[in-house]
Formats: sequence, structure tokens, C-alpha cells
Amino acid sequence: FNPQIMNSSLRIDPQSVFDAETGALVDAYFADDFEQFGYRRCEFAETAGPMPLSKREMELISIVKAKSDRVLDLQQLRSGDSSLRTRVARRAKAIRRRLRTHR
Repeated sequence: FNPQIMNSSLRIDPQSVFDAETGALVDAYFADDFEQFGYRRCEFAETAGPMPLSKREMELISIVKAKSDRVLDLQQLRSGDSSLRTRVARRAKAIRRRLRTHR
């Protein structure tokens, strides 16, 4: 029997993603936990470096952005932007065409 861990973290080193200001906020918010459980405190640099994302994380961001863009398009469409109506109509026509060719 080999149970799988389903909620494992990404094991990101906080010192690589938090700057000194963010580290101080986390320290203050979890001060009781640090004291009660004896967690070690970290020293943070003044600025944090970039955090590289995996391919899947980038894909997720792209999906969320596309959905957000669609919502904005629909809001503009409701407000009466005629150029947007044309774009939405073209997009719908292209989707219908793709659906017909994939059947």
C-alpha cells in the first residue's frame, strides 16, 4: 500500500520569493505560531528575485487571462461598443466553423 500525498506544497524557499517588507508582514501575522512552535526566522533581502514558473503554471495564467479578456469583451459589448460586436461575431463564427470541421 502506497498512499499518495494530495496536498503537497511546491516547497518554495520563502527567502527566494519574499523581500524584507513581505517577510516582516509574514513574521508579524504568524508571530504566535513562530513563538509556539519554534519556527526559525528568516532574513530576507531588500528585494526578491524573479520566481520562474513551470510550463503548466504559465498555461494556467494564460487560461485565466483569456477568460478575463472574454469577460471584459462582454462588458464592453453590453455597453454598446459596435467595433467589439463585430469582433465577437467574428470570433463566434470562427468557433462555429471549427466545431463543424472537428465533427
